[in-house]
Amino acid sequence: MQYASQRGWIAWSLSLILLVAGSAVSWFYWTQTQQLTDTQNENQALQSRVSRLEQQLEQTRSQLQSAEQQRQTLTQARNQLTNELDQLRSAQNSVQSQQSQLQAQLSTKNQEVEQLQATLTATEARLQEINTNLEVANQLIAEQQGALDEAATTEERFLAARQQLALEQAENETYSETVERLRQEMAAETAAMNALEAQLQTQLSQLNQEKEKLVTQLEDGTTAIKLPESILFASGRADINAEGRQSLANLATALSSFPNHLISIQGHTDSQTIAPATAEKYPTNWELSAARAASAVRELLKQGIPADQMQAVGYADTRPLVEETSAQTRQQNRRIEVILLPNQFTTRVLEETPG
Repeated sequence: MQYASQRGWIAWSLSLILLVAGSAVSWFYWTQTQQLTDTQNENQALQSRVSRLEQQLEQTRSQLQSAEQQRQTLTQARNQLTNELDQLRSAQNSVQSQQSQLQAQLSTKNQEVEQLQATLTATEARLQEINTNLEVANQLIAEQQGALDEAATTEERFLAARQQLALEQAENETYSETVERLRQEMAAETAAMNALEAQLQTQLSQLNQEKEKLVTQLEDGTTAIKLPESILFASGRADINAEGRQSLANLATALSSFPNHLISIQGHTDSQTIAPATAEKYPTNWELSAARAASAVRELLKQGIPADQMQAVGYADTRPLVEETSAQTRQQNRRIEVILLPNQFTTRVLEETPG
């Protein structure tokens, strides 16, 4: 009985152990199942979050691409605006340059008008001088006419009248010849200068340079002829090129119409320092301007202009035509000027001869 009781207790213990073990296994299973469920839920939550993040990333990438496109568009617009600004600035500079040129041309035209007015004044003065001489001649005629009236005898009156008539005819012929000669000389000088300027303007056009006033009548009656450097010399040189020799040949033809004028050949440079390559031969602009003037004189001598009618002068950069602010203005100051100085003209004096 005791054995049976032990077996019952053992069976009950085993049942209890199995119950506890089953409960433990069930609890463990439930716990693992719950953890798996939680893990799956977390995984789903993570996947959902990853999906949202990927969507956000895709949106961010799209926004970045849109921003990049906008940046490129703005960059292109900025470059286009910069180009337009440069064009506007260039156009403004061009307009300012044209305005300066027009102002310079207006100033030149005003100077030409003043010079023409001065020439007209000088011509009127010469005509006034001729009229004065005619008045003096008429006065002499009147005086001799009075002397003729006072002649005592018919023979004296006849002789006086014959002398008076001869003197009047001679003086009238002399002044008429003088006036006609002066007119012919002025016409020849004007024609020669017009022809020379036309030839020089043609050469300027061939050198792609703008036309400018090359022949000018000054207030004191002298004539100034301007020969730009580009027609005669290479830069920094004093030897005359082929175009320059042709220009001086044309000039010599024109100068043949001025036999009674002193011809002053004057060399002018800009204010730039002599280049090192030519400084040994021409240390300063004084030497260069004088050498160019002398070269022009030698060429005119070859063309038949008398030596005693010419002089060579170098002024360096002391007599600029315009203020030097650019390469163009410096080019205007580099030139040879030919100044025609009229000699004091004298009229032919008739000696009275017995009748």
